[in-house]
Amino acid sequence: MKPRILAGSLLLCAFSCNAADLYRVAGNVTNAQTGSPLPRAEVYVYRSVGAKPLATLTTGENGHFSFDLPEGSYVLRAGTRTTSQTYGRRDPASDLGSAVIVGPGHDASNLTFQWFPTAAISGRVLDNNGEPVEGALVQLVRSAVVSGKRNTATMRWERTSDLGEYRFGWLPGSVGPNGISYYLAVTGTPWYAGTLQLTQPESRPPAFIPVYYPNTPDAARAAAITVKPGDEAHADFSLAPTLGGTVTVKHNTPAGTQGTIGLVHEGIAGNESLQENQGLYSFSLPEQKNSEQKFSGVPPGRYTVEITGRSGTIDVAGRASVDVNGNDVTVEIAVRPEASVTGTVTLKDPAAKFKGTPVAALVRQDNGAVIGANIHPDGTFSFPGLSAGKYKPAIRTSGIFADRIEVTGVPFRNGIIELTEGDTAKISMVASTETGNLSGLVMQGDKPAPAVLAVLAPADPADLRLSHYGYQTESDGSFDFRNLPAGRYIFFAVEDTSFEYSDPAALRPWLPEAKTITIEPHGAITERLTILPAKPR
Repeated sequence: MKPRILAGSLLLCAFSCNAADLYRVAGNVTNAQTGSPLPRAEVYVYRSVGAKPLATLTTGENGHFSFDLPEGSYVLRAGTRTTSQTYGRRDPASDLGSAVIVGPGHDASNLTFQWFPTAAISGRVLDNNGEPVEGALVQLVRSAVVSGKRNTATMRWERTSDLGEYRFGWLPGSVGPNGISYYLAVTGTPWYAGTLQLTQPESRPPAFIPVYYPNTPDAARAAAITVKPGDEAHADFSLAPTLGGTVTVKHNTPAGTQGTIGLVHEGIAGNESLQENQGLYSFSLPEQKNSEQKFSGVPPGRYTVEITGRSGTIDVAGRASVDVNGNDVTVEIAVRPEASVTGTVTLKDPAAKFKGTPVAALVRQDNGAVIGANIHPDGTFSFPGLSAGKYKPAIRTSGIFADRIEVTGVPFRNGIIELTEGDTAKISMVASTETGNLSGLVMQGDKPAPAVLAVLAPADPADLRLSHYGYQTESDGSFDFRNLPAGRYIFFAVEDTSFEYSDPAALRPWLPEAKTITIEPHGAITERLTILPAKPR
């Protein structure tokens, strides 16, 4: 059926609709910081996350929106042309939202859609004489709770202008106790470094000492910057010159390898900070053992040289550490194929079948990135060209989970594999369809509590079959956990949607008041929770 205009909105009906079948979904988009209406806000209605919009409109100056929709569950998004957010978000730090439940007994005619304005961090980078440093590299590291786990990772890079200025815009601000925080690191090269090398070839090239906010050379003393939605923080830096060294890198990459060679140093919370990056040049003749590249003007410190590239159809990598103390040093790197993982998945119940295309996954433990690979009809899968790091194997297919995992070829501890260059790992997973469902309501007093967090965690932390789950309640206070691995869990609800529910230490204070529930294979249970009071920090 073609779309129809109803009450100023565009409605898409799967079946024939009439006015009696429709329910009003209306409200106002407001600035969460000021409480004032967001004029000319763009509002979209979806059946689910990732689907095409069913309806859209642009509000007037009062930020009001109104749709007439059939019974069901809907996702609302609203904002400006550059920043759109999901209805029900209580904190920009949270990656969760709430669906709007529409139908008999659900009043969705007076919604308040809180829209959080973005924040920014800006500043200047000067040298010891107060002159602007052009082209300095500013690294922005973000620390936030994602899927119940605090993750600290590089978000963006910016080069300073000719005035030494930089600016990071469109940043989520922070309003809750577990909100987003940011860190800054700065590296640069004196403009006169090349001139001195030409005029005084025997002299040591000058370099700037890397610094971290608030202008400390010690990464361990870096301080976080917290900005509220709509705010702009200011962070200036002063770079001090020192005598640099030259790092000569010899590497055995095959002729014709294309890639990069980077010089990095330890940064904030395990993140690496980039000192310099070059294209990888590997034109060595067969009789030559090594290619050679140089980094000049390297400040004192401990560095890692990293090589990544592709030789033909093979991804290659290598790394080595080097100490620079104003001297010239040489480091040799053995470049090898990047790590690879192959595996098989068998079903615990031979009579069971996969639904759709099953996917094996490796979850990086440093940044939470998920790498997926299709499981073929014979149960095999493969991950070629993996970067060194720690990964958690899993199965990302609805209704199926990894009941048992065995790994050969690399270390495997507490459900985590550790890969280095050249490693070849084999994973054997036994998949189970023994899952169940958990639904219900979270209450605050005698009323349903929308946009709060229902938390589900393994009752036995040593049971690696089970995972940690968080569900932000919908507009009617409901939650609906689907396809949970069968087993015993603890279960409770909190108001903070950015709660670190995957952290055992964060869970510990809540355990005495949490419920213990058992998810039976292919079973379904209904529970009602009351929000637990916040714990002192």
